Amino acid sequence: MLRQDGEVDGYPEFHLVQHGSGTARRPRNLIFATLGKPDIRFTSALDNDIEVAERADEVLVYDRPVGKEGLLWRHLLSWWQETRDIADQEQAKRSLYRRMEASLP
Repeated sequence: MLRQDGEVDGYPEFHLVQHGSGTARRPRNLIFATLGKPDIRFTSALDNDIEVAERADEVLVYDRPVGKEGLLWRHLLSWWQETRDIADQEQAKRSLYRRMEASLP
């Protein structure tokens, strides 16, 4: 739902606000690193919440916001290290690189 929060330069300023019983999860916007096409479905079109129904173990789902500078390797590495619980950064780099390389035809 749009809600007017004020004015900027004489024009009304609106923001999206959650209405009803939506989820608090982050949207999953980036599905990558797969050789095949996964079966996906939207569980909430408003929240852009995507569920990977089949081949979920064959895809990577980056579920963090992508900033203005885009998705950089350091962001991807940090995500990989945290979601895979890898303490050593060098080990995380090697395993992410191998995983990404495995998805190339």
